[in-house]
Amino acid sequence: MPAPSPQPGVYVGAYASSPTSRSWDPQLERAYLDQIAEIPGVRGLEVPWITSLHAHNRDWYATHLPAGWEMVISQIGGVMHRLTEDPAYGLASADPGGRARAVADVAAIRDDVARLHDVLGRQVVIGVELHSAPASTSARGTTAALTESLREIAAWDFGGAQILIEHCDERRSGRPTAKGFLSVAEELQAIADGDTGTGMVVNWGRSAIELGDPDLVPEQVRAIRDAGVLAGVVFSGVADVATDYGPAWADAHPSFSPDHTGTGAGGSLLTDARAAATLTEAGPHVWCGLKVGCRPREAPLEQRVDLIRNGVERVLAARG
Repeated sequence: MPAPSPQPGVYVGAYASSPTSRSWDPQLERAYLDQIAEIPGVRGLEVPWITSLHAHNRDWYATHLPAGWEMVISQIGGVMHRLTEDPAYGLASADPGGRARAVADVAAIRDDVARLHDVLGRQVVIGVELHSAPASTSARGTTAALTESLREIAAWDFGGAQILIEHCDERRSGRPTAKGFLSVAEELQAIADGDTGTGMVVNWGRSAIELGDPDLVPEQVRAIRDAGVLAGVVFSGVADVATDYGPAWADAHPSFSPDHTGTGAGGSLLTDARAAATLTEAGPHVWCGLKVGCRPREAPLEQRVDLIRNGVERVLAARG
């Protein structure tokens, strides 16, 4: 399936800064989304799939998605949840049972996409981000297993949504590891071998963790673009020192570094120049995302929305 034409705007992983992440409050979440909807340039949401599209109400987005918004679904939260109890789990797992369990979860995502499209009467989901688990310290992942999974999944109807591999960092000797899945080269090989139209998404922060140098991220992005499969770039920061978000190189989604207004996360390596360099290498035919957390955790709603507004404006400026 060809990649969807990129639309102007940014897909926001609003769950990372949600004021209801620790205590569910539907009215507060509604107010949060309403305020994000007022930010110029927001195209829609990146939504996590753990065991369903919403942790508290499976049908929440069917009745609360702002008019006209689209959605990208990311399974990373669900993958990490499964791996805590099932180390062999993953689409790239060499263990047949672990691979089958991962494929079954993608079937559940497919059903959730169909349900959402049926209720809203239109295509909402433009992409489904999958991952090349398991983690290399717990079990073995292979390109052959990932290829087999992608071929199975490609036979299903996702209502027009593109299947994507969201690249996470591979384990490297002497480097901190956040996820430890397959390498870019292995994922690209599986995509090529499968020949199913699968695309790839880069998360800026996780690539910086993997490479140990934020200025190498554009090179990785260019390599994926040159392979003809780059579909999107999600901007999420990382720091090489301890911050309010956690230890150095933690995959904790700090925002951009502070700008002239002081808005941003101290210590973040994600700068305007690095975002612009990344998008130059990505080229014009990709969509953009933003996923940033908010500190302190008790921050008021307005501070969370302001942080997202600042990030959206800076992604759009980097795109030019």
